[in-house]
Amino acid sequence: MQPQGVFKSPADLETFHETTDLDLKGVVVFTIALILMCVAAFVGLKIMMDQFAVEEKAEKARTPSRLIVDAPIAGPRLQADPGRERIEITERDLGRLNSYGWIDAKAGSAHIPIDRAIAILAKSGLPRRGKVDMFHPRPGSSKTAAAEPEAKPADAKAKAEPDAGAKP
Repeated sequence: MQPQGVFKSPADLETFHETTDLDLKGVVVFTIALILMCVAAFVGLKIMMDQFAVEEKAEKARTPSRLIVDAPIAGPRLQADPGRERIEITERDLGRLNSYGWIDAKAGSAHIPIDRAIAILAKSGLPRRGKVDMFHPRPGSSKTAAAEPEAKPADAKAKAEPDAGAKP
């Protein structure tokens, strides 16, 4: 085994020994600079926060009050029986969906039961020409496919079944 260091005499150790471990001047300068930067940051924040407070007061002065001072406070408006109210609303809506009635009698607009409307649409199909509904005023609008006219049943039957008397 070999030693890892080289033997030095005590006289040599004193020659190479550093007398000060810390540069006191550098530490003091750094500390003073750090304190000055912190003070500058705090002063800048104080100026900025004061400006925000002034702007907030000006904004509050410009906006009207949201509270009506003269109105009596009626208390909370709570539902007495939410379950029953839900049932009443459902019954009212189902009554409208399952009944006949006028929407505008002068214009001749009425509502019909939803089951009847579904049966009519299933039998006749959706409209193909003209105004489809209030959101699609013409065929092909709103990037929908252009509606084509329906083939008449007589024409479709004639195409499907050739005449028995016709010669091939």
